[in-house]
Amino acid sequence: MGIAMKSKLLAIISFVVFGFSTQLMAHGGATGVVKERMEQMSDMKNALKILSDMFRGKSDYDVQQVRTQAKIINNHAGDALTQFFPEGSLTAPSEANGKIWQQWADFSALAVQLKSASGSLGEAAGQRAVAAPEVFLTMSMQAAPAKAVAPSADSYFKTLTKTCSACHTKYRNE
Repeated sequence: MGIAMKSKLLAIISFVVFGFSTQLMAHGGATGVVKERMEQMSDMKNALKILSDMFRGKSDYDVQQVRTQAKIINNHAGDALTQFFPEGSLTAPSEANGKIWQQWADFSALAVQLKSASGSLGEAAGQRAVAAPEVFLTMSMQAAPAKAVAPSADSYFKTLTKTCSACHTKYRNE
C-alpha cells in the first residue's frame, strides 16, 4: 500500500471516528428513551437545516429534496414524537422540561401540527410562493375578483418552523 493510499485511508478513518465521537458528545452519554429522542431531534434538525438553506436561497431549491426532508420530519412527528417523551424522562442530558407533562395536550397538539405541516410541505414542494399579483382595476374602479391560490411550500415551511420554535420555546431547556 502506497503512502498516498495510507494517507487517504487514515483521513477516512479519522473522519469516521471524529463523526462518531462528535455524535456521542452531542448526546452527552444519553441512554434509553432520552438518547432515542435526541437522535430523533438530530434527524429533524438536519432535515430542517437542508430545508432552511433552500428556502432562504443559500442552496438551490430541489423539489425532490424538499419532499425527502419533509418526509424525515413527518416520520418523526405526531405520535412518533410523543412516544419518546414518557412522563418523567428528564434524566441528564435531556433538554426537555417538566412543562411537557403538565401541558401534555398542548405538547401533543404541537406534535400533530408538526406532522401536518411537514406532510403538507412534502405535498406542496412543487408549488413555490410567487409575488402577490397586482390588483387590476376595472373601468368602474372596482377591484377584479382575486383567484384562489393553493398554499405554497413556502407557507407550509413557515408553519413548520413556527411549530418547531413554539415547542422548543415552551418545552426545551436551553
